[in-house]
Amino acid sequence: MIAVVIISLILLVVLIAGLKLHVFLSFLLTSLFAGFMLGMPALKVVSSIKNGVGSIMGDLVIIICLGAMLGKIVAETGAAQKIADVAIDW
Repeated sequence: MIAVVIISLILLVVLIAGLKLHVFLSFLLTSLFAGFMLGMPALKVVSSIKNGVGSIMGDLVIIICLGAMLGKIVAETGAAQKIADVAIDW
């Protein structure tokens, strides 16, 4: 089991740094590789990846939406321009 983890980490680094593959695809391929190497059935591997990604996205969506709303408010009120002016003059 530890060997699979180490090989998976090496695979991830090679895919991202060596082959310049997109990070999301690299994580996805590495997750599939690790699941199959650990003997998980194909449907269980896919289900585990789906649940993991869904859980992370569910937590992040609130932060992203609130940040987008705050950004829109700051831009529409002119506060963004004021912040930029102060930062440049500082």
